[in-house]
Amino acid sequence: MTPLSNHHADHHGPASASALGPRGRRSLAFGAAGLVAAVLVGGAGGAGAAGLLTGKNVRDDSLRSADFRNNSIGAAKIRNGSMSQKDIDFDLTGDQGAPGDIGQPGFPGIQGIIRRTGSPVSSSTVGALRVTANCGTGQIAISGGAQLDAAGPGVLPYILWSTRVGASAWQTYIGSPDGFKQYTPWVVCAQVS
Repeated sequence: MTPLSNHHADHHGPASASALGPRGRRSLAFGAAGLVAAVLVGGAGGAGAAGLLTGKNVRDDSLRSADFRNNSIGAAKIRNGSMSQKDIDFDLTGDQGAPGDIGQPGFPGIQGIIRRTGSPVSSSTVGALRVTANCGTGQIAISGGAQLDAAGPGVLPYILWSTRVGASAWQTYIGSPDGFKQYTPWVVCAQVS
């Protein structure tokens, strides 16, 4: 038997695009376009599936900052309380700022507090009674008053006012009805430096 030539090939065998004619070339082009579309759809589906990754699919310490687009992870994507200082490898302290203005000097510090008394003052006549207690050298008065030591029957003296005098004395004025009364002034002093 003699083999068949290309001109007598049956329609079930392969044929070149030039042998198919214009109509056959169009069918081949549409077939190739369909194949490309199928590959693209399959690729898109694969990309969609890749978006379903969870923490179980990621090896520890395998993701780095280079794997994330800038500003792609915001606070809304981080669950409250899920991160701590140990999860962050940078210092949360900001850069040192410019020095500020010099503040006002503080008040002098109190080194010691002592209570002192003045000389007792007494009177048996009507009229205001003034008593004073003084601090020592280098001390300032921070409080004071007067203590009732004694009073005659029915005599009810009362303090009119009490205040610091200068920096280191405390003075108290006492209302003095008729009859005997005696007061001892006192002052609280502080050593300041």
